[in-house]
Amino acid sequence: MGAAAIAQLLEQTRRSLQEMRADRDDLPEIEARGEAETAGGLVRAVVTPEAHLEVLYLDPRAMRMDSLALSEEIVRAVNAAADELRAQHPQGPAGAPDPQALAEQLEQVQEESVRRMAVFSTAMADVLDRLAQGDGRRG
Repeated sequence: MGAAAIAQLLEQTRRSLQEMRADRDDLPEIEARGEAETAGGLVRAVVTPEAHLEVLYLDPRAMRMDSLALSEEIVRAVNAAADELRAQHPQGPAGAPDPQALAEQLEQVQEESVRRMAVFSTAMADVLDRLAQGDGRRG
């Protein structure tokens, strides 16, 4: 999955959310928010009834985590906040997004991000090895 495919996936997700919002224009606005923390409070997420991630707080100490662990904690916090919101309003608003579909799309984006980070890390390590060996070839 290349950058164009990721962009297309994100665009599809954005369009789907816009369509859902348009369907709910007639509904009264719900002021509820779902909030959750993970990693001992290092990661905090707040979601709205419109399925928007309103706040994602990362304590500076969270940046010490490796990219995979940090992305997992972010996903956990967002999902826990969404669960809290659903617990506040079990029926949910009409036309609410399918959380399972959103979770699957987020999972695809997360997996691709981790793969790309691994490729980038390997490339950087190779460059550093070449520089350390004095093999900085110029083209």
